[in-house]
Amino acid sequence: MIKFTLANIEEVNEINRISENMYPLTSVYVVGKDDGKLVSYCVIVIKEGYSDFIDAYTLDEKDDYLKLVTTKAAFNLVDLSGIHKVYYKEENENLHKLINDLGFEKVKDNQYFLDLTDYFKPCNCK
Repeated sequence: MIKFTLANIEEVNEINRISENMYPLTSVYVVGKDDGKLVSYCVIVIKEGYSDFIDAYTLDEKDDYLKLVTTKAAFNLVDLSGIHKVYYKEENENLHKLINDLGFEKVKDNQYFLDLTDYFKPCNCK
C-alpha cells in the first residue's frame, strides 16, 4: 500500500539526486512510499495566497496514475492549508497530460491555473 507524507530531509536529498532540477529551498515535497521505499513525489512552492506546482515524478515513469494520485495528495495538503489557487508554468513537456488530467486551464502561453475551491468536495456518487 502506498502512503503519502511530507518528505523528510533524507527523502528531499534523494529527490534532488534523482531529479535533473534543483528545486527551490522553499518547496514542499509530498512523497509516495511503498513499504517505506520512495516511489513518487510532487513538489510545490507555497506563496502568499497561492501555490506554484513545480514537478511530479514516479520512479516508474510510465505510471501516470501514481503521478496523478501523488499530485492530488499534494494539492489536498495545499487546499487544507487554505490555499486554493495553483499555478503551473509549463517547462516540462512530460507533465502536459497530467496538467490536463488535473483540470488546469490555460491562462496564457505556457501558464496554467487550477482553482482548488470545492476540488476535494465529497460527492454523493453512486
